[in-house]
Amino acid sequence: ESDVIPAADAQADARTGEFAAAYLAPLGLGALLDVPLRPFGRPEGVLCCEHLGPPRRWEADEQVFGLAVGGLVSLARERWEREQAEDAARAWNARYEAAVRATGQVLYDWDATTGRVEWAGSCAATLGYRDDQMPPDVDGWAALIHPDDRAAFDREVERTAAACAPFRLEYRVRRGDGAYVTVDDRGHFLPN
Repeated sequence: ESDVIPAADAQADARTGEFAAAYLAPLGLGALLDVPLRPFGRPEGVLCCEHLGPPRRWEADEQVFGLAVGGLVSLARERWEREQAEDAARAWNARYEAAVRATGQVLYDWDATTGRVEWAGSCAATLGYRDDQMPPDVDGWAALIHPDDRAAFDREVERTAAACAPFRLEYRVRRGDGAYVTVDDRGHFLPN
C-alpha cells in the first residue's frame, strides 16, 4: 500500500520485524528499503534493498532511486506481459487464418466508419486475387460487384446498418480473371 518502506532498523520496524528471527538477524541485515512492484497497477512483488550491518537511515535520494528502479522493473514486467499476449495473439491468428483458408471461405472485416476492409481466407483460390490485390476499402469491393447486383447490395447494406441486423445476400463479383462468380455474403454489423 505504500510507495516505499524505508525501514532504518528493519529488525525492530513493525513493517519488517516479522522477518527478523528467520531472515534478517541470521544474515546480519540491519536496514531494508522495500519498493512495491506494481505492473499495470496491481501489486505483484517487492524490490528489496538490503543493508548488511547496523541499522541506518535511508536518505531521500536513495528512496527516490529505489522508486525509480521499482518503476523500471514494473515497466519491464508490463512489456514482457504485452509481448507474451501479442505472441499468443499472433499464434492464434495464424491458426485461425490456416483454418479459414482450409475451408475455402473468404472473410472480411469492414470498418463502416472508415470504409477500410481487411481480408482473410482463400482470396486467391475463390476470387482469383492475391491478398495484396484485394480492395482496401468498400468502394473498391463495390467496383467488383456486377452492375446488375449493385443496387441490391447497396439496399442490403443500408437495411442491415440501420437495423444492426444480419447481412445476407447472394450477388456476383468479378474475379481476377474477369469472370463473375456468385458469392453468398453473410455478416453482422457490430455497433461501436
